[in-house]
Amino acid sequence: MTWKRIERVQTPDALFLRGTEDELTPVLDHVCALPKKSVLYSDLELAQGQSFDEDWFVVFGADPHNDLNKNQNIILPKLENALSLYTFEPGCWFPVGVGLDMPEHVQSVFVESIRNQHDLPAVPLVIIPKFTPADNTTIAADVYQIKQRLQLSRLVAPPRKNAAKGKTPKGNA
Repeated sequence: MTWKRIERVQTPDALFLRGTEDELTPVLDHVCALPKKSVLYSDLELAQGQSFDEDWFVVFGADPHNDLNKNQNIILPKLENALSLYTFEPGCWFPVGVGLDMPEHVQSVFVESIRNQHDLPAVPLVIIPKFTPADNTTIAADVYQIKQRLQLSRLVAPPRKNAAKGKTPKGNA
């Protein structure tokens, strides 16, 4: 078997959600509104995509001290039904509580083989194994390609000064 459940001791640094567009839109709206609630959320990054039958997105945590290598001060929002991810290696995330069921010295080689198998050599990936409730190991996994990470503060337009008064700035009708 390739994947196994392990103790949930990893530090989460990203959140993964998947579902239909109708299910994800309210959550995505909530995430995009976070920078307005606190400047701490401004550095969160978002990636989203679509697979055959579902939409998905990943919220990458932010470190207010700009020290992501230590993963000690990661800020993530609380999102219901989100799957917590940890960085397995740079550019590759696994769910918290999941590891590879193989010797440590071949794990990076295995991830590289997944990249080659899917023709994604230098692309960041989220890999989510498919466990049945009764199994602690599996060979099946979904692979999600991260094409672009966008900072939330750049996705959300700043509020217009006159918007609260119902006025439109000059030149914009």
